[in-house]
Amino acid sequence: MSLSDRFISRPVLTSVCSLVIFIIGWISLDSLPLEYMPNIAQPQIVVTAKYPGGNASFVELSITEQLEDILSDTPGVDYIRSTSKADSTSITLHLKPDTSADTASLDVQNRVQQAQSSLPKITQEQGITISQTTDTRISGYLITSTKGQYDAAYLSSLVKDQLQKQLQLISGVGKLVVYPSKPIFQISVDPNLVRSYGLSVDEVSQSIKSQNYPSSGGFVGASQAGDTATYDYSVMIEDSGYIQSIPEFENIVIKRLSSGAVLRIKDIGYVQYIASPESVIKSSSGHPGVYIEASLRSGSNAVDVGEQIEQRINEFKVNAPPGIKVVQFKDRKTFILDSISNVKDALGLAILLVILILLLFLQNWRTILIPGLAIPISIVGTFAFLRFFGFTLNFLTMTALVLATGLVVDDAILVVQSVT
Repeated sequence: MSLSDRFISRPVLTSVCSLVIFIIGWISLDSLPLEYMPNIAQPQIVVTAKYPGGNASFVELSITEQLEDILSDTPGVDYIRSTSKADSTSITLHLKPDTSADTASLDVQNRVQQAQSSLPKITQEQGITISQTTDTRISGYLITSTKGQYDAAYLSSLVKDQLQKQLQLISGVGKLVVYPSKPIFQISVDPNLVRSYGLSVDEVSQSIKSQNYPSSGGFVGASQAGDTATYDYSVMIEDSGYIQSIPEFENIVIKRLSSGAVLRIKDIGYVQYIASPESVIKSSSGHPGVYIEASLRSGSNAVDVGEQIEQRINEFKVNAPPGIKVVQFKDRKTFILDSISNVKDALGLAILLVILILLLFLQNWRTILIPGLAIPISIVGTFAFLRFFGFTLNFLTMTALVLATGLVVDDAILVVQSVT
């Protein structure tokens, strides 16, 4: 006796097994992760370095080639693609499919550490970022104001302090880009005044760097090393060393003149607190804004990451100052959910049309019970196997279910003919 004969001769066993398959499949449906396409893309690691003021050729020779030479033999790397432009370079390492992105990221980090000594000093100070990311940009938001009451520098600082760090904590976010990148203090000096005081721009720059340097203030009244004497109190000097306001920059001492007067920055120029001049973002109303965009990390689920980003954005809206406006420009999560929903509708419509056509041609509602029950049990039961084998609910798997509906109907009709 074949397996099918056993189930045909035992209707109760067949009914119980069908019900169990349907229930397990229905439970598995809620726990299946949603994606637009299965994760078949090669994992990537992106290395980014900066050199403010350098042109593309200089960045290529002094940074990109140095990093490419030491990263070219990284284990698990399939090929390397680099882009050099003014002020920065980006090197993308495409890994082989069977390579662990986490392990390769550690190898890349160690090699970058070895190459740092051969890079320009300003690049070492700016730092080199290493991230696991893909080309999928999952979310993009414009942060602006309702009436233009906030300038780009304030918005950039607000996003950096209250939003960028929170989004970077999301495990599925690979790369986070902010335009303009960060606010800066821009010092402009009059070259004629600089020459009239017998100074050069390099001397002015050196004076600024020497007085804008991290340092510890220490204590007043504290005991010295090896001193066993006790003191009634000590006072800590709180000063980070960094200058953090326009007046402080304006009062930087450049030179003491022969007359005894002190030459300061404000005597030969002026200071502005502005957004990074590399990019200017404005809203449709013409108000300054900041654009923040998140890319998906390799192996992460786009829908889950998109929901976490949306939650952080909503928290930012609640805590943001009055007049802050958040405009969403890109939302891949909604696109994926809409696509999956459309395929679900197509699947339901296919099942309904199959049943109606069978009823039209067979002219017997009892006869269509077998295919009418076989279709939902087979389709829903498939979700349990998708969950068991680690598949996701994506556009391809849902389309395959739509096509499989016809196969289920063919098999059900053969069963009907065998029974009747």
